[in-house]
Amino acid sequence: MANTKISNLSAGSAVVAGNLFPSVETAGVGPVKTTAAQLKTFMSDSPTMAAKVTIVDISKDTAAPASGGSALALTLGTGAITDDQLMFGVHTGDYSWVQAIKPGTAYRNLILQGGGGNVGIGTSSPSTTLHVAGPVRMQSYTVGTLPSASGSGAGARAFVTDALVPVFGSTVANGGAAFTPVYSDGTNWKVG
Repeated sequence: MANTKISNLSAGSAVVAGNLFPSVETAGVGPVKTTAAQLKTFMSDSPTMAAKVTIVDISKDTAAPASGGSALALTLGTGAITDDQLMFGVHTGDYSWVQAIKPGTAYRNLILQGGGGNVGIGTSSPSTTLHVAGPVRMQSYTVGTLPSASGSGAGARAFVTDALVPVFGSTVANGGAAFTPVYSDGTNWKVG
């Protein structure tokens, strides 16, 4: 969004008809409060805009990953409903979410810090690529329901609930009751 800054997004103000929308500042012009119609016109008609901002009513949007709240979608392209979108949403009362999507077609992968830097969850000073301040829970499987080791790729991690005689580095086998961490070597799931 070249030379354009949108600020003051606040809960409720971006989705309630008649309320003021976020402040819009462009090319050194001070912030201007806008109504829904003014924001739509500004975002759609501005020749300097590389992206469009769309306010989404997710109660009517089947592409949104959650319902019962509100969302903001950033799009690149022509403004068609099928343009790639990055959606940010708030589910009423309990959580918020982010989803990369091409509506009606597919979910997209979401890359964080693709150009470098670290990501912190529960910390504002991450010291590694992914720094989680607290326990991490991974999906557990039975040996028979593990995803493909080759499709998951070497280094993927999971847990199995029915390992038989888990020996570090051996290919995991079912038939037991051991809760065991496993990793993919790119071909097989190994204990470890």
